[in-house]
Amino acid sequence: MKRDGKIAESGLHVFDIRNFGASEIATPSINAAAIQAALDAAADAGGGMVVVPPGTWNTGTIRMRSHVELRIEKGAVLKGSVRQEDYNANDEFPENFWSADEEWSGGHLILGYKVENVAITGEGVIDGSGPAFFGECDEDSRFPHYKYGLKLHPIDRKWFRPGPMVAFFLSKGIQLKGVTLANPPAWTAHFRCCDGLDIRGVTIDADRTIANSDGFSIDCTRNVIVSDCTIKTGDDAFAIRASCRMPGHAESHPCENIRIQNCDVWSCCYGIRFGVGTGTIRNVEVEECCFHESAQGINFSTSWIPGAKGVYIGNIRVSRCEILECACPVGMFVCSEDWRICDVTFEDCRFESLNPISLLGKAGRMPERITFRNCSRKCLEHLKVRHHRGWSDQKDARFFDDNNCVAGLVVENCRP
Repeated sequence: MKRDGKIAESGLHVFDIRNFGASEIATPSINAAAIQAALDAAADAGGGMVVVPPGTWNTGTIRMRSHVELRIEKGAVLKGSVRQEDYNANDEFPENFWSADEEWSGGHLILGYKVENVAITGEGVIDGSGPAFFGECDEDSRFPHYKYGLKLHPIDRKWFRPGPMVAFFLSKGIQLKGVTLANPPAWTAHFRCCDGLDIRGVTIDADRTIANSDGFSIDCTRNVIVSDCTIKTGDDAFAIRASCRMPGHAESHPCENIRIQNCDVWSCCYGIRFGVGTGTIRNVEVEECCFHESAQGINFSTSWIPGAKGVYIGNIRVSRCEILECACPVGMFVCSEDWRICDVTFEDCRFESLNPISLLGKAGRMPERITFRNCSRKCLEHLKVRHHRGWSDQKDARFFDDNNCVAGLVVENCRP
């Protein structure tokens, strides 16, 4: 059996999955073993490129290896299995997680755990088979959340469905370039306690009726750039979190130094949600992005649990962005007792929404030093939704609503 082939222009040895037993007619377990063997061989050689050629390759969990690039060529589809036995167990490693409340497991299609210098590249598709885990919509459209309907409960009410489709934990030097991430069964891509994440030219194409079909979840991860991506999700497009649950991780792994630029974002929930957890989110720049159809374009949520410790969020800058066709362009939601939101700036932004900006404080504390500079807001008459309900015609032409409670609110050259 041929184990390696030619050397690519990059200098990496090339490992074709077909030379390890992968076949378009093979079962997911056979293909997963073949792809894993190719990844392992590349790692054992000191690094290399594993190539997925054109065709549809059914597979279960595959585990990335350090110094290995997984290249999915144009016309190639890595297709996620629908069988529980083809995915990793929930307890495969201590930092794994799952959600009984949201009804998804700790199984992942592509998994990186404590790896370094890894890449997923190419013009092909990673398809999580999301719709196969659901029947018809459980609920009709609810605006602004899940405006296309809602598939809330998977068919299997015991195992549920796989969790984050692409997941990296405690890893360094991760690249995602050019690929399409389609039909995730839950969150699309999750990065927890990682350092060095470079995402460029990636497309996320989720079934927008599936609950919890978030896009990029960046959790307690630092030194991140996301550029030139198109993201279509039924839930949050970006979740910038500080929610590592292992002892000490949230404190030792701040979510920081993140830059999001030139992305086209379509989300039924939040375009970007900052918050959730007990750690720190700081030093984030969002530039030249366009957000469509969101309940809120940019949201700050310190916690979902009343009275719990929340997140410290600081030094966030959003510039030259458009937030269009949304219910509310910017919102701050405070639920916890211990929290902080400070030094947030919106500059040269254009908003089109039914309702104005809402900035809330609670528990004797207020958001601090919030600035809007050179921003405009157009009040929409209505938003077209499939099912007319609630928010779609409750318009308010003001720039801010009456709930604003901010210490040091600066508004310069802004107009409703």
